[in-house]
Amino acid sequence: MSILPPRQQKNDEGAALITALIIVAVMAAAVVAVMDTMRFSMRVSSNVAQRDQAQLLVLGAEKLATETISRTRAEYPAGTAAFPVLDEWTRNPFVFPIDGGQISGQVIDSANCFNLNAVVRQEDGRFVVDKDNAKRLELLLEYSGVNPPQSTELVSALVDWMDGDASPGYGGAEDPDYMALAAPYRTSESLLYDVSEIKAVAGFNAQIYHLIRPQVCALPEPVLQPLNLNTLNTWNLPLLVAYLGGGYEPQDLESLILERPVGGFSDVREFFSRPVFGESGLQEEQRKLFALSSFYYALQADIQYYGTQLEMTSIVKVSESGQVDVISRQFGGF
Repeated sequence: MSILPPRQQKNDEGAALITALIIVAVMAAAVVAVMDTMRFSMRVSSNVAQRDQAQLLVLGAEKLATETISRTRAEYPAGTAAFPVLDEWTRNPFVFPIDGGQISGQVIDSANCFNLNAVVRQEDGRFVVDKDNAKRLELLLEYSGVNPPQSTELVSALVDWMDGDASPGYGGAEDPDYMALAAPYRTSESLLYDVSEIKAVAGFNAQIYHLIRPQVCALPEPVLQPLNLNTLNTWNLPLLVAYLGGGYEPQDLESLILERPVGGFSDVREFFSRPVFGESGLQEEQRKLFALSSFYYALQADIQYYGTQLEMTSIVKVSESGQVDVISRQFGGF
């Protein structure tokens, strides 16, 4: 029997009930929090698993592309100059349906782009300007819509970004110019790894970048790759003008591309025998900048897998023997 007064006994019972209700409420809130954490963790795990699977699938597309390039080239005899089947394949996008989505993309002939790293050459262990290729890049910029002297200044800035000296070219920029910025940085004094790096170079704003992006690339060697005459498109006209050195009417060069034989040119001399080039048909040294095949290809792939979307760009190099090696791989974009 309780010895407490009835009123105090009721108060104690009420306090105990309130305490019990508070404990239950706290436990319920804790359970809800644990369940939310578990659901979030399961969702994260699911997303990670989907992304990993998407990455494996897009790498499978890369493997398929490299194998196709290798086998296609192997079907031709050694020393073959042109590969019409492969050229035709690079013109068409592909779509592969998969469980939960699809893989789409295209293999692009990477010969048909201006290698930005070619504006320098290696000399005595450092990079110095390659005047001929620097002039070609100026022409490309001008035919893409950039007026001189801005075109000269942009090329100078790009050379300064990669060369090994501290003296800026005409309108260029070296370390002191970049160190004076609100967020200072230095020049790389090395080749570009990716085209997007030129956004860090003085003068290459978003407008300039998007203007020239379809015409340029950043290959791992500071040399100008020969253009593939059999895969050139009409939108490559600024590139073609730059390689030829100017002095031609764009409409005449466009006609050369539109009137290309169905199976492509069988010989580089066939291209330069056209009346637009006159009787000389261009100097032999200039003809070396043109070919009928490529050693570089780019795979642009996009995968949609359930709720995951993933983009990948791979650059592959084909050796003389037909071996295909992936030299760079980028997921997403900069």
